[in-house]
Amino acid sequence: MTPQVLDVVVLERELPAHGLKRGDLGAVVEQYGPDAFAVEFVAGSGRTQALVTLAPQDIRAVNDDDALGSARSGHRQLGAMPNLRVKPAAVSSCGITGAPWRRGLAGLR
Repeated sequence: MTPQVLDVVVLERELPAHGLKRGDLGAVVEQYGPDAFAVEFVAGSGRTQALVTLAPQDIRAVNDDDALGSARSGHRQLGAMPNLRVKPAAVSSCGITGAPWRRGLAGLR
């Protein structure tokens, strides 16, 4: 897989210096050549958690069977929130970073 700008990717290794765990989702925001990608990882609030340069072997495409949720202490997975309603606008903007990402999260009630 060759990631393209704005592709959502999965982190394949731990990056403790940046607070990132294997399996975290990020978005490719820049390609520096065939072997280097800038990937932004965003907190649930829309705040950039980390912006790191990664090699192709550090990331992979998101699969249909990847579970969206957080295994981090103090966080609940989406499946554990029975009253969660996602507006279509929130779903369509989930793969985009920046203001559209935050607007999408605002649609979660």
